[in-house]
Amino acid sequence: MWNTGTSHPEIRNKKGLRAVEVFLGAAVIWHVLTFTVLAADRVALLVGNGNFDNPALSLANPSNDVNDLEAALSALGFRVSVLRDGTRQRMLDELSQFTEAAKSADVALFFFAGHGVQYTGENYLIGREFSVANTRTLLSSSVTLTEIRRALERARPKTGLIFVDACRDAPFDIAEVEQSGLARTSGGAGLMFVYSTDPGNVAFDGSGRNSVFTAALLDHIETPNLDVRLLIGRVRQQVVMKTSGKQVPWVEEALLNELTFAQDGEVSRHNDPVAADMRRWQMVVQDGSFEAVQGYLAAYPNGTYADIARSILAFGDSSVSKGTSQTSLDIVGDNPDAAIAALKMLGFVPPDMSSEAFGDAELGAAFERYQSTATATGDVDFNTMIDDATRLSMMLASTTAQRMRTDLVALNGVERTLTIAEDALRDFEVIAAGSDEYLAELTQARRDVAAIKDARDTVLGRLDGSRQYYRSLLDQSVLFVPQDASLALLNLSGGTRGALNVNQRAMADTGQFLKHVHSSRISEVGSMSWLADFLPNQKE
Repeated sequence: MWNTGTSHPEIRNKKGLRAVEVFLGAAVIWHVLTFTVLAADRVALLVGNGNFDNPALSLANPSNDVNDLEAALSALGFRVSVLRDGTRQRMLDELSQFTEAAKSADVALFFFAGHGVQYTGENYLIGREFSVANTRTLLSSSVTLTEIRRALERARPKTGLIFVDACRDAPFDIAEVEQSGLARTSGGAGLMFVYSTDPGNVAFDGSGRNSVFTAALLDHIETPNLDVRLLIGRVRQQVVMKTSGKQVPWVEEALLNELTFAQDGEVSRHNDPVAADMRRWQMVVQDGSFEAVQGYLAAYPNGTYADIARSILAFGDSSVSKGTSQTSLDIVGDNPDAAIAALKMLGFVPPDMSSEAFGDAELGAAFERYQSTATATGDVDFNTMIDDATRLSMMLASTTAQRMRTDLVALNGVERTLTIAEDALRDFEVIAAGSDEYLAELTQARRDVAAIKDARDTVLGRLDGSRQYYRSLLDQSVLFVPQDASLALLNLSGGTRGALNVNQRAMADTGQFLKHVHSSRISEVGSMSWLADFLPNQKE
C-alpha cells in the first residue's frame, strides 16, 4: 500500500481470499479518503520494472534503483511508494493514489526505471506483462508519459518532478516503434522533466548496482543546500563523464520555486578564491558599467577575467570621433531581438530585461549609449555592434571553457582518489572493529576521507558556476552571433573590446564555442551535449 512504501505480496492461498479482498478493499477506501489529510509535504512514487513475463526483457538494475532511491528519499522526508515489476493496471492504480497525495504536497516526485519506447510521438513506459512484440501489446501493457504528466497537472503540487530512467536499448523489434530512445515531452508551469538521456538516444543500464543515471542522482541528491537545478546539472555532468559523452541527460523545466532536497542549518561556503573571482565578474557583467569593471580589476588584478576587463577599459574610454548616418532606431529596429541580446552582452541593457519589456525608445537609447563608447571610426552600425558583442562572447566563453576543462580534470582525479580512500577506509573499519588499538589511525583515516570530499565539493561548486555561465553565454549568443562568425574577429583591431592575444588552447576553445552556438540553433532546448567536449582526455 502507498502509506507503507512497499507492495503487498501476492496471496496464493485461495482459502479465505474473499475475506482478504473485502478487508483490503475497505482499507484502500479509507486510505484514499484520509490520505489528503495525512499526506506529507513531500511525496514520491517510484516504479522499477526489471522482471518481465518475457525473460528476454529482464533488466538487472531497476529494482536496485528504486530500492536505493526509496532509502535516500525517505531519509530526506519524502513519503515514498514503490512499485516493482508492475503491470499497466498496477501502475495506473499507484498513479491514482499518487495523484491524490500530490494534491497537498510541496513536492511530488515520480520516478520510472525500466524499458521505454516512443511510438507516434508518445512515450510508453512498459509494464511487466509486455511479451509479444507488436503495437497492440505495447499499447495495452504500458503507461504513457502523457498520463503521468496529466496526473501531476491535475494534482498541482507546488513542484512536480518526473524522472525517467528509461530509453534503454530494448531487445525487441516492432516495425512501427522508434526504438532509439524517447520523444521530447514537456509540461506546464511548476513541472520538471528529467530524462536519463537526450531524445532519440538510449541510456545505459550500468554494470554496477545502479544505472549510470540513477547512480549519479544518488551521489548528489543528499547534498545540503543544493538547488534542484544545480543538482540535475551535477547529475548530467557525472553521466557525461562516466559514459565519455555517449549519454547526456535531458531536462525540460518550468519550475516556479526553488527546491532543495537536503537542507542544512548553515549553507556551506568553501573559501574558493577562483569561485569568488567568477562571482565578482558575473556581477560586473550584470552591472554593465565601467566603474564595475574598474572595481573588478582593483579586487582581482590578476583575476580570471583581468585581461578582458583591461581591454574593455582601454577601448571603452577612447575619444575617437564617432557618427551615424541613420537614426538609432532605424539601425536596430529591423532585428530587435538580436540587438537587445547583443547590447546585453556588451552591458548596455540590464541582463534580466525581457524583449517584451524593452520598448523602441529604450532600445534606441541603449544603442546610442553603445555608440558613445565604441571606438570604430565612421559609421557605427548594427554590424559593428554585432561584431563587438560576438567578440566579447567569444572571449568570455574561451576563458570559462579553459576553467571548466581544468576543473573537470581535477574532479576526475579527486573522485578516483576518493574511491580509493573510501575502499581503504571500509577495509580498515573491518580490521579495527571492536578494538581501541587503531582508534587514532581510524579517526585520522575518516578525517582524510572527509577532507577529500570537501575538496570534491569545492571543485563541484566551481563547475556549477562554470556550467551555468557557459550555458547562459550560449543562450544569449545564439540570438545575435552571425552564422559566418569566425576566429578572425579576435584578430581585428579596434572595436569596443579590442583584439585579444590568445594561445592555441584558447583559440581552439573559441572555435568550439562557435560550433556550440550553431548546434544550439538547430537542437532542442534541454541539451547539454556540449559538455562532452570538455571531458578529460578528449581528442582536440
